[in-house]
Amino acid sequence: MTPTVSVAMATYNGRLFLPEQLASLVAQHRRPDELVVRDDGSTDGTVELLEAFSNGAPFPVRISRNPSNMGVSATFQKAILECRGDIIFLCDQDDHWAPEKILRVVETFESHPSAKVVLNDKIIADAQLKPSNATMLGNMRGSGVPDVAFIAGCCSAHRREWLSVALPVPADVTYHDWWMIILAHQLGIARILDEPLQLYRRHGSNASVHPLYSERPLSRWDRLRSELSALRRDKRPALQAFWEKELHDHEQLARRIEDRQAELADLGLGRQAVESLARLNRRNHVARARIAVSKAPRRRRPAPIWRLWKSGGYRDFSGWKSAFKDLLQ
Repeated sequence: MTPTVSVAMATYNGRLFLPEQLASLVAQHRRPDELVVRDDGSTDGTVELLEAFSNGAPFPVRISRNPSNMGVSATFQKAILECRGDIIFLCDQDDHWAPEKILRVVETFESHPSAKVVLNDKIIADAQLKPSNATMLGNMRGSGVPDVAFIAGCCSAHRREWLSVALPVPADVTYHDWWMIILAHQLGIARILDEPLQLYRRHGSNASVHPLYSERPLSRWDRLRSELSALRRDKRPALQAFWEKELHDHEQLARRIEDRQAELADLGLGRQAVESLARLNRRNHVARARIAVSKAPRRRRPAPIWRLWKSGGYRDFSGWKSAFKDLLQ
C-alpha cells in the first residue's frame, strides 16, 4: 500500500519567502496528502497568506497557532504531532523543493524498509534562490566531515512509528532536528539520499547558521583553518562550553535509547539499541575524560592523553587529530 505523506511546517513571520515554498509543494510530482502548519505568533500576515493558500490548495491544509511564541523547536514538534501521514516531511518556510523531492524520498523509504529517516542533499542558494555551486553534502565531504554528521531537518522525512522514540525532544536540547536525526544515525536507521532535492535559501535571518552552508565549495583546508582558529586562547571558553553541551546532549541520547528499549524492540531495533547504547556510553566516558584533560595545564596533559590513546579512547572521535587538539587546547 502506498504510504500517505504529511508535510510539517513551522512558520514565523515568513510572508516574504513563503509563497515560493508553497508553490514548490503544489508542483510536486507526488503531492502531499496534507500540509500541517503551526505558526509561532507571526505578525506580518503569514497566517492570512496561509489561509488564502488553503482555500485553493490541491491538498488539505491545516493551520494552527501557538498561544504565545514558543520557538522553532517546540513549534515544529507540535506540527509533527498533528500530522496524520505514514511519512512526515519537515519543511522550512523559506526553501524551495525540487518537483521530484517527495516522490524520490518515498521511493527510498519503500526500497529500504529498515530506514526510519531519509535525508536528501540540498543546494545552497542566495536570498533570491539563485543556486550556488555548493551543496551541504558536498561541503561536508570536501572538508572531510563524515556523512553521519549530516543533520538538516529541512532535508529530512520520518516514518510515523519513529516518533514514539524520537519525541518529545528533551527541553534542554536546543535543536529538534539535531535530536531526531542524530538519534537515527546512532541507531543506523537513517538513509542519505545523495541527491540535492531542494534549494536552501541563505537570507541572513535563517534559524540555522553554520560554516557548512557556505556558497563556496569547502575543502579540508577550510576545516583545518576553522579548527585551528577555535584553538585560539580567546576562544577557549566558548570551545569548552561547546564540548560540555555536546557531552550533555549525547548523555541525553544514551538515556533516551535506554528508556525506549521496549519501543525499539517493537520496531525490530533491539540489537541496534544495545549496540548503540554501549557505543554512546563509551564515547561519553571518553568525552568526560577529554574535557578534564583540556582543563589541566598543558604540561600535565601528555600522560592522560597517552593513556586515553593506549586504551583506544580516541577511536570514537578523530584519532590523532583529537589527541593533538587536547594537547594544544
